[in-house]
Amino acid sequence: MLSKMAKPMEEWAKTPGVIAVVNGGFFTGNTPLSLVAREGRLQAHNISAVTRAGRSYPVLRSAFWVDSKGNAQVGWIYHHAGEGQPRSYPQPLPYSSPAEVPLQAPKINSGIALKMDWGIGGGPRLLREGKASLTYQEEIFWGSGMRLDDKRPRTAICSANKQRIILYVTPSARLDELPDRLLELGCRDAINLDGGGSSSLYVNGESIHDQGRPVPAVIAVVLQH
Repeated sequence: MLSKMAKPMEEWAKTPGVIAVVNGGFFTGNTPLSLVAREGRLQAHNISAVTRAGRSYPVLRSAFWVDSKGNAQVGWIYHHAGEGQPRSYPQPLPYSSPAEVPLQAPKINSGIALKMDWGIGGGPRLLREGKASLTYQEEIFWGSGMRLDDKRPRTAICSANKQRIILYVTPSARLDELPDRLLELGCRDAINLDGGGSSSLYVNGESIHDQGRPVPAVIAVVLQH
């Protein structure tokens, strides 16, 4: 779900039909920097490049989506100019830290155009096919202020199988601890979402964890009548 103005999580939790809600991906002010798709419609793009030391680096970042058949998918995505939907790729760009030279953006014909029922972007990826796959370097989170080894609130989303999804929020964890924690819950594929002051969870209108930061995008579990 996306709003034109960032809203406190308490307000998101009061949306009619919402029984659970967590914060979504990264943003600045009222503008999402990560994918948001709802009911087959793209509402926000993943950023396609980041700036480090005055240079622009094309980047693929993680996304979690449910396809038109109801199956949960995780991959690295890139939104090419002029295309209505992002494309998924089997690997991120092979960056390491520090990367002195930006790599070329991925070729269009090497990606698969996505048809999503809904989706959320974030990063880095945490799990791939039941194994730890922490693509912090490749997704260029170095230089962003996000560290691997500091303890802070975290939010993640994972699939335990094609049709079972787990939303995870913790008040304190290192980023590099999340893969093992999610494996213990039975997760197979997972991505990190926005953390720190953004991490929030409401269930049945009750605050489980909320730090009061307004956010423009959330993942909501909605009761269907």
